[in-house]
Amino acid sequence: MNPLAVALSVRSDFSLGESSFQISKIIERAKECGYSHIALTDTMSVSSMPTFSEKAKKAGIEVITGCTVIVVDDPTAKLKDRPNNAFRLKVYVKSEKGLKSLFAALTKSMDADHYYYHARLGFQDVLDLEDVVVTSGDIQSLWHHPRASELHGELAQRFKGDYYVEHVAINTPLFDRLNKQAELASLFTGTQWFVSRPAFYATPEDANATDVLKSIATNTPVSSPWVPRPYTRNLCMLTPAEFAAELKAMTDRGAGANGRNLATTVEIAGKCTYRFAKMAPCLPKMADDEFVALVNGCKAGWRERFKEEVWGHKPTDEELATVYKERLAFELGVLRKMNFSGYFLLVQEIVSWAKDNGVRVGPGRGSVGGSLVAYLMGITDVDPIRFGLLFERFINPDRTDLPDADLDFESGKRHMVVDYIINRWGRENVAGIVNFSTLGPASALRDTARMHELDPWEYACSKQMEKEHGVSLSLAESAERVPDIGKFMVERPVVWDHALRLEGANRTLSQHAAGVIVAGEPVTNRAVVRMHKEEDSLPVVQWDKTKVEDFGLIKLDILGLNTLDLIGTALDYILERHGKKINLLSLPLDDNRVLEAFGRGETKGVFQFEGGGMTKLLKDMAMGGTLTFNDLCAATALFRPGPLDAGLCDRYVQVRQGASHAHYDHPLLEECLSETFGVITYQEQVMKLCRVLCGFTPGEADGVRKAIGKKDAEKMAEYAVRFVAGAEASGMEKYKAETLWETILGFAGYAFNKSHSAEYSLISWVTMWLKVYYPAEFFAAAMTVIDKEEKLAGLVLDARSKGLQILPPDLNISSNRIEIEGDDKLYAPFQAIKGISGNVAASILKLREYEDTSLGVYAGGFSLNSDGGVMEFDPTIQKKVLGRTQVNSAHREKLSRVGALWNLDKQGHPASHPDRLKDRLELMPGFTVELVKADRTLNAEKLAKLQITRLIDEMRSSDAPSLKGKPIPVPRMGDAPRFMLVFDAPSWEEERAGKMLEGKTADIVKEALKDVQLRAADGYYTALCKVAKEKGAKAITNQQILDGGEFLRQEIEILKPPVIIAMGSNAVRWFSPGLKGSPADLAGKVVYDAKLDASIIFGLNPGMLYHDPSKITLVQSVFDQLYTLLS
Repeated sequence: MNPLAVALSVRSDFSLGESSFQISKIIERAKECGYSHIALTDTMSVSSMPTFSEKAKKAGIEVITGCTVIVVDDPTAKLKDRPNNAFRLKVYVKSEKGLKSLFAALTKSMDADHYYYHARLGFQDVLDLEDVVVTSGDIQSLWHHPRASELHGELAQRFKGDYYVEHVAINTPLFDRLNKQAELASLFTGTQWFVSRPAFYATPEDANATDVLKSIATNTPVSSPWVPRPYTRNLCMLTPAEFAAELKAMTDRGAGANGRNLATTVEIAGKCTYRFAKMAPCLPKMADDEFVALVNGCKAGWRERFKEEVWGHKPTDEELATVYKERLAFELGVLRKMNFSGYFLLVQEIVSWAKDNGVRVGPGRGSVGGSLVAYLMGITDVDPIRFGLLFERFINPDRTDLPDADLDFESGKRHMVVDYIINRWGRENVAGIVNFSTLGPASALRDTARMHELDPWEYACSKQMEKEHGVSLSLAESAERVPDIGKFMVERPVVWDHALRLEGANRTLSQHAAGVIVAGEPVTNRAVVRMHKEEDSLPVVQWDKTKVEDFGLIKLDILGLNTLDLIGTALDYILERHGKKINLLSLPLDDNRVLEAFGRGETKGVFQFEGGGMTKLLKDMAMGGTLTFNDLCAATALFRPGPLDAGLCDRYVQVRQGASHAHYDHPLLEECLSETFGVITYQEQVMKLCRVLCGFTPGEADGVRKAIGKKDAEKMAEYAVRFVAGAEASGMEKYKAETLWETILGFAGYAFNKSHSAEYSLISWVTMWLKVYYPAEFFAAAMTVIDKEEKLAGLVLDARSKGLQILPPDLNISSNRIEIEGDDKLYAPFQAIKGISGNVAASILKLREYEDTSLGVYAGGFSLNSDGGVMEFDPTIQKKVLGRTQVNSAHREKLSRVGALWNLDKQGHPASHPDRLKDRLELMPGFTVELVKADRTLNAEKLAKLQITRLIDEMRSSDAPSLKGKPIPVPRMGDAPRFMLVFDAPSWEEERAGKMLEGKTADIVKEALKDVQLRAADGYYTALCKVAKEKGAKAITNQQILDGGEFLRQEIEILKPPVIIAMGSNAVRWFSPGLKGSPADLAGKVVYDAKLDASIIFGLNPGMLYHDPSKITLVQSVFDQLYTLLS
């Protein structure tokens, strides 16, 4: 072993905020330098171990597992005003026993007592480690501690020959002094020493980018003095020759280093013989004989599933005796051979518990739908044979991959499932999963620019990152394709260089939203685990979600799905109102009313099918005849970036409409692709082609799918030869077989999991069935579950189009959910009013049930006192019922303003009266979709015009940075203005003319006004920014918005417009700062601003039409709304 080819102090980007050295770059650099052994010593982490071990093995590099540990005097102290000396040691794992010992220590460092801003250990925790090599550390080493010699002696006594003193080859006076101190200490105790050099990045050119990564991790600008910058700027992976030169320089300086040091390096590497290997699966024991239990479960499921129709289908006796029994025997044989019976029993128990305890479970998610065993066990509600789903898409019989069943539960009750899992199998055996987030192309550019304190508009090009089939291209590729990104690269070369170097680096960590591990032993035996202080919080393993199975830890995705809450709530309404308990599995999938509703695009509130693009696809499909459930599955699979970009959607629609014909180069292709009109839509179709046409085994066919999905060039080349040969053997000409393979390579990358498509289309089917047959209950459930204002407004409009009335809360009818009265009245919940929380709503309901006959107060309804006030709101009664006043005067005022008290006190107007509209728009924006029509014209009196003239003079003489000395076009006012239109900024034509509403963009506005029978003279035209964009600038600056906005506020105050059109994205966000959505999404939306007493119509910059003429329809929608408001 060449000691110069052993690197014992490399940090990866799993040392968050310290290193930018990505795993792939470490391997690349190590091979380039000729290293034979690499030790990753990440700070308080071994999370990089499985990924690094896998890649290093392929590269022929031996891996030594290590870790840098932070040690403090008092690991439980959490007071900043008390000294708590800290230093860092390095630990190297000798064996599996040592690895588990390190796991235990790191787990302890992350518990609630030890963790304080970061993980920490006490010195005793280090002494408790077993079967490891310990060194005195490199950066912030032992020798920084005031009692270093004493601690050194204890380490030498505890670990004896497994403790080494470390000399650090960094050429600074500080490290020379520390090395001399280390040398004296090692001589005193007879401890061996070696020379190391830490590597935090690949080359010296990466040093500055690593500083930027530290800034990003701490959210501190690079200019801040608080960002730590090492004096040495070449803490990178040196070549062996460069490292030898450093050793010689150390010797020349008298700072240590000799041949014995190199022998010690080899000695350490020789001691650390542990090499990572995948661990056997570890699941709870579910039965004495798990396979027998599984078979018995399948028998019981067989009797239950096939005694009646499910989703309108029941297999024939002949099918059951042949196809189904053969499939079941095949699956059971695979599960027995792979010892996965316990896994199915585990998942079945979780699903069964949820169903038995009122937690709605989805019909399935992902590839588990391809298992007949899962269907019989009640894990899924999808018959895989009926829908043509493949078991080997879930479990490949030729591989040892662990199964991964994803499960959907009601979002509001998901915590109940997790609590059950913890209570059933023990907190020590259950854990969540860490999630490492990386700097993707867009975030690398955005965060780097932000840390360099660029204005947001300067790096707005990060939003234009190019994508192929929904996947972002690299920064370099996007710069070649997107002019604005290319321009940024040229104008900001330093920022660009840093972003390129940081692209792909780990940024931060969090907890995976759904992943849960259930093990048959304490998880700490196989992972480092973060323990939270809160008892009900899930411990979190520190392996990435893609690597947990390498340690035999089986991941379940316990997901929450809001649509299941909607379905459950709707079914509750139906049971309450109609006394019917709906069995969803009895719904047939050929119901014409449901299919026709899909074909008409009536999909508002329907799972997966709400968007405008999806609605259009359904309508286009329906032009070829009544839709089928298979069409819904295909739409789910095809309406994604990849298939859309490849034109697969268009091909499917064309054939379905009869505009073209499906073409098959071989009869066997029709057998595989006929259900999707010859379009490769599903991954299962690719697998079937490989089997039916080319003679692949089921496992091999899944291997083809995986190789294409992962773009594994080596395996794809191997499969290509076999594919073509197999197709030829089936009678296909060679050139056609080669063309077909190329087609598969092109399209299979977009192909979708058919199991998932069928499972989720069933959820869509149920939601549409509820909407068609029980519209009041459906909309009540949807509005109760969905609380986003923008989605609520669409649901309200859709409900009204179905003849339903959506009413404000009523004190004696409403509750904390939508309440239905009769067949068409839906009352909003109390918490729909801004300022009334769920707790306040619950208090109102408690007060409504209070009864005191002596006071004339009866349960079930509120009463009025002699003063006309609500008796139950009296503070004395509230204190008696609630313990204190919960419904205060502000709450009561808001209830009154929206008309919630009117049926009781008859004060003012009924809730739906137009005079209450402004209050309802202010307090219940999502539930109120009516528009406040203009009730006045602009204040265009002589005095107002004089004030505007003075304001223009002030603008032109202003010292504001963006206005001083600049030409400012004057606003244009008609003779009798009825609305105000606010552009983002004047155009160059308006700047040249010296007044607004001039030039090409103005012509677009004038034409749009004419189309709705209005004149230019009906408006007042101004701009948010009072000066035009500077020549060559891509966006207006924050300073221009700040300066212009002050004058715009004064214009509005003087003129008091009833209607304002914000004609540009900057103007839109000036009026509504927290608004989300693109200009195209927002165009035509109207909001009421109570402070301005004005309706604001969101528009878009008319100049966009010159780049995309199709946006004229959006401009028209803006002026259609204007006409409505003014008429």
